[in-house]
Amino acid sequence: MTVPKKSGKLARKIFNLPLKTQLMLIYGVLMGALTIFSSLLIYSEIEHANQHQADTMGNLISGQTASAAANMLVTGDRLSLSVLLNRLAQDPYISEASIYSIDDRRIGHAVSKGDNASERDGPIYSAPINYQDVIAGYVRLSLNQKLLTQKPKEAIQIIIAVSSILLIVGMVFLYFYSDNLARKLSLIERQLHSVLPLQSSPPEGSGEIDRIANLVEQQLTETRLLSNKENVDHADDKVTAIISINVKNIARFQQLLAPQDLMNIIQLQMEIAVEAASLYEGSLSYSPEGNVYIQFVSTESDSFAMDALCCGLLIEMLSQRIGEQSIASIKPGIGLCLSDKIPEFPKEKHPALCDSAASQALMLASLLESNGLHMLRSQLSWLPADITEIQASEHGDGIVLISAISESTSTELERQADALEESLLG
Repeated sequence: MTVPKKSGKLARKIFNLPLKTQLMLIYGVLMGALTIFSSLLIYSEIEHANQHQADTMGNLISGQTASAAANMLVTGDRLSLSVLLNRLAQDPYISEASIYSIDDRRIGHAVSKGDNASERDGPIYSAPINYQDVIAGYVRLSLNQKLLTQKPKEAIQIIIAVSSILLIVGMVFLYFYSDNLARKLSLIERQLHSVLPLQSSPPEGSGEIDRIANLVEQQLTETRLLSNKENVDHADDKVTAIISINVKNIARFQQLLAPQDLMNIIQLQMEIAVEAASLYEGSLSYSPEGNVYIQFVSTESDSFAMDALCCGLLIEMLSQRIGEQSIASIKPGIGLCLSDKIPEFPKEKHPALCDSAASQALMLASLLESNGLHMLRSQLSWLPADITEIQASEHGDGIVLISAISESTSTELERQADALEESLLG
């Protein structure tokens, strides 16, 4: 078995442990790693500082001792040399002090009392004894290794002690916290079991979170399948209300108006359609010759047919108002048709080239010498009976013109038209 497979198997075993055990294990590992890293870092820094201090102290004392012993060595005053070395040996940081002649014979020697051999294994520092620019001998000092390493060891001990206290306190706190969390998860699991039927048993040895996730995942999968089935079952029930807008006098504008004025009028009419469609949450599209289509779907709103009617009437009202303030008045034809037992909107063909709700809405919007909003008489049942007034169209009994709506709806449309007119004209 390769190392990655072993690691993956170990990770799965850890995640299958109870939540309480997982949290305490993770905390213990992180705390241990942090303690080791901090100890190594602090030990290294203190040891480096101590080594620098030892070098400074060893070089300084050996140099001072060499200067003091120069006359004693030349005159052969060994008693004075012994006294000097014994005084040096009384310093706790100096474990051994010696003076050597030029031919490396030891002339004087002193050892600190109570030092053993291991304590004299510290660094050795040497300085020449100069007399009238001639080397007469050497001073050699050995520092106390125990004292040099005492501070790093004490720092490590303090870190380990503090980390141990934090580890114990954290473990105790984490134990009670995870125990409380595990009880809550167990309660949630029992409640889910009582509400949601379990289709299959969770893997053996799985933890609380895995069991809850498995239970919820099964329920979500089942709900998604049922939802997809319902969407398929009700796909044929979707009905779309389509508004078509056709500017009838655009050809006359092209003959009478300057190109820039014509573009301004068309742009303003497009903005009216966009704002009205956005207000009633309709889906806006255009045909290549410039006709506008706005779609309202029954699955998105129960009042989709009424939304389409109000949107069309709002566009008509705004076009009339803004036309009175412009150099030319647009006469939009508006047709409303629902995809009741007919296709809604062709995706690959032009709306006028196939029988669909879009093509019939375009036909109603293109009726000559007739303004206002037209729709088919057979589709009036989609609208509330008490909210509209109709009149027969001169183009056939099957076509009606929406001549009026209820007072409350008309007031709301007036308010919306005022707001949009102010927004469009600034």
